[in-house]
Amino acid sequence: MLFKRKKRLATMTLSILLSCSISYTMVSAATVEKINKPIPKISSSGDNFSFLDEDGQAWLLGERKPTKIPGMNHVVDISHGGDIYTVKDDGSVWMYARDYEAENTWYFSITKPIQLPVLKNITKVSTDNAYSAALDRDGRVWVWNSTKLGQPKLAFDAKIQAVPDLKKIVDIQVTVGTLIALKEDGTVLQGKYNYGMDWNELQGAEVRFHQVPNLTHVAKLGTGQGRHHLVIKEDGTVWGWGPNGDGALTGSLDEGQETYSTTLGYLGKQVPEPIQIQGLSKIKEVSSGAYHNLALSEDGTVWQWGGIHINIFQGFDKPVRPTPFQAISDVQTIWAAQDYSVAMKKDGTLWTWGKMRRWGASLNFETGLHDGQLPVEVPYRS
Repeated sequence: MLFKRKKRLATMTLSILLSCSISYTMVSAATVEKINKPIPKISSSGDNFSFLDEDGQAWLLGERKPTKIPGMNHVVDISHGGDIYTVKDDGSVWMYARDYEAENTWYFSITKPIQLPVLKNITKVSTDNAYSAALDRDGRVWVWNSTKLGQPKLAFDAKIQAVPDLKKIVDIQVTVGTLIALKEDGTVLQGKYNYGMDWNELQGAEVRFHQVPNLTHVAKLGTGQGRHHLVIKEDGTVWGWGPNGDGALTGSLDEGQETYSTTLGYLGKQVPEPIQIQGLSKIKEVSSGAYHNLALSEDGTVWQWGGIHINIFQGFDKPVRPTPFQAISDVQTIWAAQDYSVAMKKDGTLWTWGKMRRWGASLNFETGLHDGQLPVEVPYRS
């Protein structure tokens, strides 16, 4: 009798343990699925832009209409510069380049995808028209010179290497000759390079990553194509530094120091150290364009400011401080391009406004032009 009771007790204990194990496994799987879920993102170069939808499918604005990039599903990050780079959920990095053997039309024709060697366990990629960088799960940053690729770019022959000075990095941005890196302690590093030079030529005295002064508790780097730099702090405030010509950084001509170069002459006003962009709070995303900026608040409101040279505000001829853009709401991600803006709403619809010299935001597929204040929907889903 005692043996039978012990046997029943052991059976019950095993059942409970198995039940707990199954429950734990289900929770863990759900957690992994949530971590790997694609986050919609927009990226551009000039008048062309790409975006990542909520299903992990990468799209390209080409041939005057959005087109799925072949084979680019299960994507978790995308960056559009001189070439297009995507990161898949397995940590691999893929490149699409301009197809110079295609018919010479203004839309962006691309080659077949090329998987980049060396790079593994990558979480983010960033590129401009000359250089690219990737961030891996161990916090290392890998860089390569995109200009070293041949034309047509049917093979990847650039040298990829890790940057020794960059460790424990959690976010990166490459824009207009500068690599910005966010460390896990909330400080920011910045490095400048020269176009046409390979990164292995820059590891000596010609390039030094330095900590951006008076900048701590940073939670996220900005995106976009601007020469100035924006970041979001842990408290939801926005800070920026860099060129402030025409009020592009601050929305005012008052901030900054007059700067001159012996070779280039007058460089306009510069803000050498980060300053807070007044009027912004509870911001979760920020993006810098050539002349204007966008910020996205936690409630889905879009804010705009800068030296506006596009048809967004009345006047169009003077700098504007941060102002809520009432023409669109419930936004989940933004991008400030050269002189236009793109936003994806929480319902997955894509909208753009401003000046685009090619097809851009226009629903007029004959002229390929749109230059207006109000957002225009870009249909891409069937």
